[in-house]
Amino acid sequence: MPSRASYDFVAIDGKFPDMPMNVEDPEGQVDIMIAAQLSRIVCRKLEVAGYEELQRILNNWSKEIIPDQAQFVRQLGQILLTLRWRVSWWELLGDGGMTEDVGKERFEDRVRRLCRVLYFYYCNARKKLPAFSNPQGLDGVWSSYADASTIYDDFPKVESIEAFTQWMQRGKELIVEAGVVRRMSVS
Repeated sequence: MPSRASYDFVAIDGKFPDMPMNVEDPEGQVDIMIAAQLSRIVCRKLEVAGYEELQRILNNWSKEIIPDQAQFVRQLGQILLTLRWRVSWWELLGDGGMTEDVGKERFEDRVRRLCRVLYFYYCNARKKLPAFSNPQGLDGVWSSYADASTIYDDFPKVESIEAFTQWMQRGKELIVEAGVVRRMSVS
């Protein structure tokens, strides 16, 4: 998936205005690589912290006071949809880089595994919702992704490996339905 990240030089003392890093400047490439690596480290730390919090909430579901359990499940589903989109994009279109990244395959595999784990967490959390609550909005949502037409993203419904595989395959179909492949081949 092409990156839309940008990085700025920010003066610590505030005496100078922020200045965007220029990706075209060969002299600035080292700084951009360092910024990208730092961003990866921070994002990974946030991912791990979020995953630990999710495990804590799900493990203590009956003891935990969650004001709106259905909203929590919907948010988990939306995170899952974003991960499915990312994995599907990589499988159909690659990562958009000009050169092969050595750690790319390991990173992509980690995201696929995270997606599978969250799929089953979602199914489990959805089953734990009180029967009397009759939650709305757990079938799916209309999603807008960059470089794509709006599509209907379906949340998981069946808790099985086969259903997960089919659900992930549906992600690739959505990439095509959203016109991404056509847009990418034109540009």
